[in-house]
Amino acid sequence: MKNNKIEIIICVLFALFFFNSCISSMQKNEVITNQLKFKNKSKTPLIKNCKNDQTEACLLNTINNMILLEVKQRNLILKNDTLKIGIRINKNGTTSILENETNNSSLKKVTSDVLSSIDIIEPAYFKSQNSYQAVSYFWDIFIENNEIIE
Repeated sequence: MKNNKIEIIICVLFALFFFNSCISSMQKNEVITNQLKFKNKSKTPLIKNCKNDQTEACLLNTINNMILLEVKQRNLILKNDTLKIGIRINKNGTTSILENETNNSSLKKVTSDVLSSIDIIEPAYFKSQNSYQAVSYFWDIFIENNEIIE
């Protein structure tokens, strides 16, 4: 009888601990989301380097350059590579990788690392919905001798 009570107490304590962890995690996410105050009022997400040129081209070129810079920092040699990228910029400003395809495993790793490490990007704002929304972009990067070619 004594063992049953101990087992019940342990189960109750475990359940309380688990429930408290879930509530704490939800509260942290809510605080983070509530702390983010975006100023962007454009359908194009706003990344730091594009405050004076808030275009899709600037956004994608900035990401391209971030990848190429990391390639150079890791001393990789890319002679003739093609990279297919797809990202979603979520309405909370985080990014999700939708596509990262290349035959070069080192380039794939660099791309994954760079896309995963991007700071908050101010999400796209849609006046018609009076809210921030997730948007996705897909594009190819052609690299020859460590330079992006058109």
